[in-house]
Amino acid sequence: MAKYRLANIQDVTALAALRYRYWVEDGEDAAEVSEDKFIGAFTARISEAFERDELFCWLATIDKKIVSTLYVQVVRKLPKPSKVVDQFGYATNFYTIPEQRGHGIGRMLLRKTKQWALSVDLEFIIAWPSDDSIRLWKSEAFKENESVICDIRPYVN
Repeated sequence: MAKYRLANIQDVTALAALRYRYWVEDGEDAAEVSEDKFIGAFTARISEAFERDELFCWLATIDKKIVSTLYVQVVRKLPKPSKVVDQFGYATNFYTIPEQRGHGIGRMLLRKTKQWALSVDLEFIIAWPSDDSIRLWKSEAFKENESVICDIRPYVN
């Protein structure tokens, strides 16, 4: 049975290894750095973001092993007279290890993340889901939205 919780600083090395695994499995571009160098860089950056409460990661574990993740970068909005403090979330790296897919773990992780987002007063969560996961996002009340985007440089997958 999966357990769900927010990641903490003690999880960062395991999260880094899982991110590298995800990239090797699903990334279209070859890794530019070794796994060890990546884990070091990831650990430093994510630890700092966790400590500043800028980035949060919901995770699912089975027997204390991380099997699914969903990161949310909190974006603080410009103050406005009607709500001086406001924020939204950018969801990224929604990943479940292949051997645990199709068991509802990702769906429950997404639900837990939405419950948390409400508890911390996020206005909305935005994501760019993969073609494989778009049905799941839509089934959990995410909708396609009109927006504009300007590509500044080529996307690196």
